[in-house]
Amino acid sequence: MKTIIVVLGIVFILCSNVYAGDWSKNWTINGIPVERFKHAEPEEYLEMAVGMGTSMLVHWGSHVLWLELNGKDWHQSGLKEICESSLTNSEARMFGRAGFVGSLVVGTGLKFTPLNDTWFATGYHSMTFLEISLYPALHHGEGDLHLIEERGGNDDLEYVIYTGWSAALLLTK
Repeated sequence: MKTIIVVLGIVFILCSNVYAGDWSKNWTINGIPVERFKHAEPEEYLEMAVGMGTSMLVHWGSHVLWLELNGKDWHQSGLKEICESSLTNSEARMFGRAGFVGSLVVGTGLKFTPLNDTWFATGYHSMTFLEISLYPALHHGEGDLHLIEERGGNDDLEYVIYTGWSAALLLTK
């Protein structure tokens, strides 16, 4: 049910600009007017794509950093970081949170730099929002949120917090 609500909400947000009429001209994403996206230059789209890729790397790197800082043995298997060391419930939850929190902390830091007014930051914030908001639909029964829940955390609460935080980063200047 949560997945359906999330997907419908995202579809609504993405499609609502089509039906919004004249007042949609006041909408902004990371401070950039929505109308500006229609006339962006190829270099701006490339800069945004680099920001999106960076967001994914930060998510991955945050998991790896957590594992390394905590002296855990691990290996990469496809797109998943596999921890070979035993983890306590608390450690497992922190490992699951690391990607989300790392992406959000870096995104929050971008808000306080001159980079925030760039297409790079817009791409970064966009991918962070998409990655988090679509997580239950893309990783049903596995992945970070599942690990958090499986080891005694409240995945629903954390999902709402992370999604709200990422939306705030995306929709504010």
